[in-house]
Order: sequence, then structure tokens, then C-alpha cells
Amino acid sequence: MARTSENFQWRFDEVNQVLHSPGGFSITVREIAVSLQDRVYNRHDLSGTWSGWRVRGDHLIGPGGRRVTARGLRVILSEQPREDGGGGG
Repeated sequence: MARTSENFQWRFDEVNQVLHSPGGFSITVREIAVSLQDRVYNRHDLSGTWSGWRVRGDHLIGPGGRRVTARGLRVILSEQPREDGGGGG
């Protein structure tokens, strides 16, 4: 049975545990739970120009699997000239 709230125009399908937006987007309750868990444990797959890179906990992981911490990244960036011509870190 589907329910619709007067103030919240999304529709929830209780049988299939799916939330449907007015624009046609659908997401399952499981997908919502996994997304929230990923936020809690800092697990993010990056996209766009960062495609192939991911964040797992305290590590940024490159497409080849090499891991770097925030501290390590600060060290690397402070040793490199900035692309905009300014000084390092």
C-alpha cells in the first residue's frame, strides 16, 4: 500500500520499501540506509575529474590503490608549486 503526505509530495511504497519522488526518482530504504552508513564511516566514491578516486575513513585512495592520509597530502602539497602560480601550502 502506498502512502502520500499532504506536505511531502513523495510517495512511499510500503510493500517494496521504495520512496518515489514527484519527478520520477525512486530510492529503496536499503539504499538510504547504506548511504547514511557511508556518511558515518566516511566512505565516498568520487566522480567527475576525480573518477576512480575514493575516500575510506582517513585515507584518500587513488585509482591504483595507493593510500594517502590528510597529513601526508598536506606534506605533498606543501612541496609542490601551486598551479595558480602562488606559493606552496
